[in-house]
Amino acid sequence: MIYILHGNDTLASYNRLQLLLNNFQDFEKIKLDEKSEKDEYVMALFGQDLIEENKVIICANFLSAKKVIKKDIANIPEAKPVIFWEKEKINSKFLTNIKAKILIEEFKTPAKIFYFLDSLSHKSKQLMTKLKSLSDEETRSLIWHLSNRVMLLLLAKLNTPIESVNMINGRPLQDWQWDRITKQAQSLDTKVLQKIFHGILKIDFLIKNGNTDLNEKTLISILFLKYIHT
Repeated sequence: MIYILHGNDTLASYNRLQLLLNNFQDFEKIKLDEKSEKDEYVMALFGQDLIEENKVIICANFLSAKKVIKKDIANIPEAKPVIFWEKEKINSKFLTNIKAKILIEEFKTPAKIFYFLDSLSHKSKQLMTKLKSLSDEETRSLIWHLSNRVMLLLLAKLNTPIESVNMINGRPLQDWQWDRITKQAQSLDTKVLQKIFHGILKIDFLIKNGNTDLNEKTLISILFLKYIHT
């Protein structure tokens, strides 16, 4: 079986990847990424082991890096589980008419999250309203999306070249996206952003370790009231 997980909501697709891997707990897990050579992929898929073990192959960003093409996917043996995990949306033309048994799932970042992130500015009147409007599903990825946006805003304040930003971010930003980030950063103080970022990390630690009964929205609201003065 072949799986393709792609889309802009990296956190959601990663969580889905972990759920899929739960189905292969007794399998050897072979992990490849865009830096791996195609020969490694071929050996993992078709190579013969001295001890025949069940194995699942996880290929991160293989499709976007053009490590494999449609014909390669069609040649994957049906009995071999292969998961292609992409940190961005794959062109729909590539995904059509693939002659193989395949499950394709796209993970789109909910629009409200973007509106909320874009409203992050000094004394924003909309910030708290947009935070409260997030659904339970959106709230589950709130910490990740907010920490990522604050990180990008800090990089913009430091006048970091977009090439370096893309390396740090792990996926490329379009020019218009970076322009929007740099304009948003102008309304925020670097020290305030640093304090917010550290606060988000503390909130994440508290939640993951079960050291608070407060939910993400409440904790983030307190953080904003302290530093943004909405």
